[in-house]
Amino acid sequence: MTVMELPEGVRRVVRTTNILERLNREVGRRTNVVDAFPNDGSVRRLYCSPAVVETEARMPRLMRVARQQAELRKAA
Repeated sequence: MTVMELPEGVRRVVRTTNILERLNREVGRRTNVVDAFPNDGSVRRLYCSPAVVETEARMPRLMRVARQQAELRKAA
């Protein structure tokens, strides 16, 4: 599947790597502050928390686009 086959609303979200670059910068910013991690869980939380925040921020829009696409398929 190419990006151009996706619906317009989704295409704008996934066509660039801006989200990934932003997440990598955020993780880098957080790891620069920490010298050593006490356990695996702390590393996991550090890496996952920015991704969870970003996903929660974008999910309503993606769900709205998915609903619109489902409605268009039903009407066709």
